[in-house]
Amino acid sequence: MPTEPYLQRLTGQLVDGLDRLPEEFRQRHIDWLRSVQNPDGGFSGREGGSDLYYTGFALRSLAVLQGLSPELCTKTADYLRSKMTDQASVIDLFSLLVSCFLVPLGGGPDVLASAPADWPERVAAMLETFRKPDGGYAKAPESVNGSTYHSFLVMLALEL
Repeated sequence: MPTEPYLQRLTGQLVDGLDRLPEEFRQRHIDWLRSVQNPDGGFSGREGGSDLYYTGFALRSLAVLQGLSPELCTKTADYLRSKMTDQASVIDLFSLLVSCFLVPLGGGPDVLASAPADWPERVAAMLETFRKPDGGYAKAPESVNGSTYHSFLVMLALEL
């Protein structure tokens, strides 16, 4: 049984695969992703304005392309800090946690350094509000049934 967390293994496999692509191809994607970062440090979603899901997606994309930079990650850290106390869906919370993990790997600051000591327990407790009687986790606390997708994201978030 692997001891490395799932997301780290997956990221390593994606990096290995993308390394086989021409540098020019990878650099074109890195350049585009860097060019669409918003002034507040986040990345826009479908509705415009920075969005945690799209910020996490951009950071994960840059990570597997090996295109994270200290400047980009420092700017992103400011956006992530502004979202630390917002109410979040499972998807947004997962995106926040992954982003907080990737920012220091790219040379940015530890976004969680000033978080309260009990922040991990509070996050875990908040995630439990999405648990349903069927044992799964739902999209929203008021949902009736759990969702495979949201249960998967909660497990990944708890692993982080």
